Amino acid sequence: SIRSAAPATGLPEPSAKDLAAGYQAELATPRPSSIPAPPTSLIGRHTELVELLELLHGNARLITLTGPGGTGKTRLAIAAAALVADDYGDGAYSVDLSAVQNPELAWSSIAQTLGATSPLAAKIGDGTVLLVLDNLEQIASVGTELAALLVACPNLHVLATSRVPLHIGAEREYAVSPLPAHDAAELFVERARASDYGYTPDDAVVEICGRLDGLPLAIELLAARVKVLSNAAILRNLDRRLPLLTGGPRDAPARHQTMAAAIAWSCDLLESAEAVLFRRLSVFAGGSILDAVLDICEASLGQVTRLVDHSLIRRQGDRLVMLETIREFAADLLTESGEAAQTRARHARYFHDLVTQLSSSDGGTPHEVIADETDNLRAALAFLVEQPSTDDALDVAKTLGYMWYAEGRLAEGDDWFTRALARSDPAETEEREWALAMAAEFPRFRGHWARAESLKLQALAIARRLDLPRRIASDLGDLGSIAVVRGDLKAARNRLEEALAIRRRLELPHGVAFTLLAFADLDLREGFASRAAERLEEAVAILRLEGLTAPETADLGVLALLGLAEARRQLGDLNLAVDLFIEGLELAADLRLADAGRAGIEGAAGVLVARGRADRAAMLLGAAARSMTETGFVDDSALNRAPTEAAARASLGEEAYRTCFGEGSALSLPEAIGLALVGLRTTRKSPPSS
Repeated sequence: SIRSAAPATGLPEPSAKDLAAGYQAELATPRPSSIPAPPTSLIGRHTELVELLELLHGNARLITLTGPGGTGKTRLAIAAAALVADDYGDGAYSVDLSAVQNPELAWSSIAQTLGATSPLAAKIGDGTVLLVLDNLEQIASVGTELAALLVACPNLHVLATSRVPLHIGAEREYAVSPLPAHDAAELFVERARASDYGYTPDDAVVEICGRLDGLPLAIELLAARVKVLSNAAILRNLDRRLPLLTGGPRDAPARHQTMAAAIAWSCDLLESAEAVLFRRLSVFAGGSILDAVLDICEASLGQVTRLVDHSLIRRQGDRLVMLETIREFAADLLTESGEAAQTRARHARYFHDLVTQLSSSDGGTPHEVIADETDNLRAALAFLVEQPSTDDALDVAKTLGYMWYAEGRLAEGDDWFTRALARSDPAETEEREWALAMAAEFPRFRGHWARAESLKLQALAIARRLDLPRRIASDLGDLGSIAVVRGDLKAARNRLEEALAIRRRLELPHGVAFTLLAFADLDLREGFASRAAERLEEAVAILRLEGLTAPETADLGVLALLGLAEARRQLGDLNLAVDLFIEGLELAADLRLADAGRAGIEGAAGVLVARGRADRAAMLLGAAARSMTETGFVDDSALNRAPTEAAARASLGEEAYRTCFGEGSALSLPEAIGLALVGLRTTRKSPPSS
């Protein structure tokens, strides 16, 4: 009996087919059953099957499998029923209720399946019976009578599938999630080969399945397209999923012929106000907190709860999220309703007001809020930059600017600022100066020096006319840094000296530290490592007093540490350099600072090659090159890096160097930082003798 073979911890993962075969071998006598044999194999779902078996053999009498359309609820329920059917001596039965709209007809269908000529409770009695009731969502009101049947029939177990729970006391709701990445890819490949036997999968399969939210129905529908579309072509067309997700098997129910039909099946069950909320929710990108949903969508908590019950949205932590495939369907409904512009405007206003409120609070904008709402802020920006004339887009862009820089998303930041500036008021105000100065940071770090300098000079001109000494110093400092990397060292020194004088006079510690960091870069380029170290010592001391990773200037503290580490490395003080590189890299990893992380692993490579680990140094150089390619940060450290590259090549030989460099280029930046930290800590403990 399956009861004596209940799953235990450490259970191996046989397929559903293997499990079914094992249980079939235990058959002693035939038992009544209408559990259908699925036409295709079940992919994945081992964990779900184990959990369902545990529930059936525990005290769960009614288990309702819930989830959005196309999740595979029916397929999972049938598989679970097949595994336990032999334990029900009086029969296991499956009843498809998808075509039934009337509860009385539902009970008639169930009785007919069981061959009952007397009342159903009398027919089942004390018998050990399993009922699979498929597609109960449109007749969820049968729940009350089902509860009574369970009381009357003490050995009856029910597996139900429904997009909404039945909300009765005996019910154990089991939410069926989309497939994880590995199983989703396996399903896609199997179904693709059913359409094209010679289909060859590639790395795009995982991304395709991710774009489909791991929904089995969507995966099966799209897999049939491989006869006419390559994986690359499929990916190119997935910005609009639903037009591709059609053409299901002719013997499948109508609601499974297309993904849109599967979603519409759920929407048709909604009340009018809930349907309005459903389509309005499509304006959210990446989900949202409840307060935003209630405000923007003008909804009630009860309506939100109803959509959760219908599996059209789900809660993840503190956020309500909608699968992207479902969101696309809802967005089409919103467009058809004529409410799209109004709802997008409310969404944009909400998130504009949110960042304005956060930016005006003490301590700057909380980065965790910005990180959580990045997709919504992008969606708000996309709406705001479409408006004829507004500073609102610039307000949102300024709030996101630091995050774009820190995470190395320079092209994105550059694009948004360019578009936002084009819609903003050109009047010479302090806000305009600040926006121009920040906008210049993105072309600056991408190496587009002329455009960066032009924007900074515009900002400086406004700052001088408005007599804003803090901003004058800031713009001069940045213009000095641009001049350093452009090789105009005389102009760089003049600008930096003026900026430093203003900042010392105004007693602006962070500003002083910024300028010292730029001066140190100039010193290193001129070969004055000792003078650079002195400036950086002062900068680090200031920043430790002020808070090394203060909001909005966290990158300054980390870059100062790493700059001092590099200066000490060039001066031959490797032990101190190691300690500083470790501290800086740990902070860069914690704060997700892309450019600082890249600079840190390049410096660590210099330490490691000096201590006999040229192989690891070459790997770090490869990882740094990849980071620059991915983020778009300009290569502004080639002069410092050149001696490290030359030493690693000389030590390893060209072929081995290229091999190690290639291995490093396969590492993500977090992985490379981890490798650098391990190497630095090891060499600090036991440096090789010279």
